[in-house]
Amino acid sequence: MNNLIWEDGTFDLVNVTYYLDRMLFPIVKKIVKEKGYFFMETFYDSPNTKEQEISKQFKLQPKELLNEFADWTIHYFEENEREGRQTILCQKK
Repeated sequence: MNNLIWEDGTFDLVNVTYYLDRMLFPIVKKIVKEKGYFFMETFYDSPNTKEQEISKQFKLQPKELLNEFADWTIHYFEENEREGRQTILCQKK
């Protein structure tokens, strides 16, 4: 990803599912257009999913996406503890 070059404000929507690289968050914030959207759904470290064979480094912390995108308008957020998944749809202000 470090070799890709996108101009700021290039995309209306960025979608990331079941992939976590925290180094992408600042990139997403730059490449989404003003009033553009970001959707993400991936695993998070839920107390109910300790048996999942997924490394903690690839799991979000509770409310991590809410905290990371707190300065955006949050249209939808869910933390599903049973499934160990976190979902967000937010819009850049």
